[in-house]
Amino acid sequence: RILLYIIDKINEFENAKGAPATIKERFSLLTEILSDLSKNNKLNIMIYDGDLTYIHSNMRKSLYYLKSDDGFLVASTPVNDDEGWMEVELNKVFALIDGNIIFESEAHDNEFVFTEYHEKLMEEYLKSLNPDDADD
Repeated sequence: RILLYIIDKINEFENAKGAPATIKERFSLLTEILSDLSKNNKLNIMIYDGDLTYIHSNMRKSLYYLKSDDGFLVASTPVNDDEGWMEVELNKVFALIDGNIIFESEAHDNEFVFTEYHEKLMEEYLKSLNPDDADD
């Protein structure tokens, strides 16, 4: 849904403009969209649009990157013992080409913090998927 929403917003922008969006315009638009969508939501995302790779995280210790001579990796947890893994900076959108940051947004204020309330909602949702297990 998020990807389709982003595509719709870019298409709307380009139709109104009457021309394709530049990479800077796409970055600005995506920054605005992700800032809005991250309100009260955990939003870790990595999207590639053919020119730029966009990365965003708004929950601590939930998205990491590793830049090395072999490339650029992004993962929800470090996938090997390499000591170079870094946490993605919170509440910002980064646009990269070949692992190099081309654009970096200002930080928004939508940090997501997982609470007991969220845990309860998850448990209720999981129980709804398996009503036969509700008594366990």
